[in-house]
Amino acid sequence: MLLLGLDLVPVLGALGGRHDQRAEALDRIEQRPVEGLGVTDPDRSDVRSATLVGGVFGGVGAKAHSRRKVFVSRRGGDGGESKRPDRPEQGNMFAFYEQAMNRYWEHRSCVWPPSHLSLQSMYTVGMAANDRNNPINRKASDSDMTVVEFWREYPDDAACLDRLWRERFAPDGHHAHCPVCDKERKFHRIKSRASYACDSCGKHLHPMKGTIFEKSTTSLQLWFYAMFLMASTRCGISAKQLERELGVTYKTAWRMFNKIRNELMNDENDGQLNGKVEVDETSWGGKPRKKLKRGSEVARWAESRTTVLGMIEREGRVRLRVIESRRGEPLSGAVRTHVNPAAFMLTDDWPAYKPLRREGYNGATINHSAGIYVEGDIHTNTIEGFFGNLKTGMRGAYKHVSDRWIQSYLDEFAWRHNARLEPGGYFEQLLRRAVAI
Repeated sequence: MLLLGLDLVPVLGALGGRHDQRAEALDRIEQRPVEGLGVTDPDRSDVRSATLVGGVFGGVGAKAHSRRKVFVSRRGGDGGESKRPDRPEQGNMFAFYEQAMNRYWEHRSCVWPPSHLSLQSMYTVGMAANDRNNPINRKASDSDMTVVEFWREYPDDAACLDRLWRERFAPDGHHAHCPVCDKERKFHRIKSRASYACDSCGKHLHPMKGTIFEKSTTSLQLWFYAMFLMASTRCGISAKQLERELGVTYKTAWRMFNKIRNELMNDENDGQLNGKVEVDETSWGGKPRKKLKRGSEVARWAESRTTVLGMIEREGRVRLRVIESRRGEPLSGAVRTHVNPAAFMLTDDWPAYKPLRREGYNGATINHSAGIYVEGDIHTNTIEGFFGNLKTGMRGAYKHVSDRWIQSYLDEFAWRHNARLEPGGYFEQLLRRAVAI
């Protein structure tokens, strides 16, 4: 191959081939000096040659994956392999590349690499122009905020407090309404406590007052990071893992998660569901130890477990509630509370939904008992698919959840699903809820 006056066949063979091919290519380099590479004198290498060789190193370096301790050659007299102990180990590929290039250049009385360009720097010359010290969030990434962006925006506790101050009192960071002066005044930060004081009367305003961060001795930065982790994971994160991430006690980690779930992720004040709404119920609490053959046995086992009622809009919000029973008023009352009577309700053939039909809830029923699961647009696959993701996520992240706290965990999964429809990233939505309390 001849490119810009450069014969790269032996070089590429040494860098990109298998271990036996690289050994053979090294011999070719030793036997036949090659002209080119655009170097005009031993002390200087122009940019074009550096870029070209850097591209070779950058493209081939990722393919160098052999782990053998010795290199072999096909030059054995009897067709067998002969060991080449003079070759460097694969543990340091840069040493191998450097040896190849040194042997190539020794016939030209030149020193490789040039004095102004190290081999390590040449490895990245031909790669994409990325700033390793300033990584960015790629457009192809599904992340709203990367961990690098988080630590860059909130490097310490003061930056977190300033964010609360701007969100709650002073959008410009300096001027806010003073309740004593009863007018807008300039405020300054009090270094000895987490508050800001009026320049005129000295009135203190506390950005954390009335939020989940009030009276907490845990760093505000750790609170923010816990919210970031909950907003970034698809299926949640356990308190034990948060303990490892933050370096706090398990009790503190569990309390932080409990506060975030119960006060920032609950949907009690959200409106009723509208449009086409699928309604179904499921059991939580494991599987039966033995196979249940009769339908009556399955029903009794299901009713003995914690019952979760799920209601979901087609391509919209979801609502999850723990109910006492899948029969009678507990089920009907939850549906009345969270589903608009004008909605088109889709259910299976469970008898507990019949009283709602008589009350005026219009919709359709899919007969699961007859083995029918889809009839055109009539099905409950959306809510059943959500139940599948919910149970898989709960088992994977938390293993076991007690009946006392299961509603807060359900709120977390429902919030994560509903947050997709709201403007802004998940972490920003949590933060806005925190300052709005």
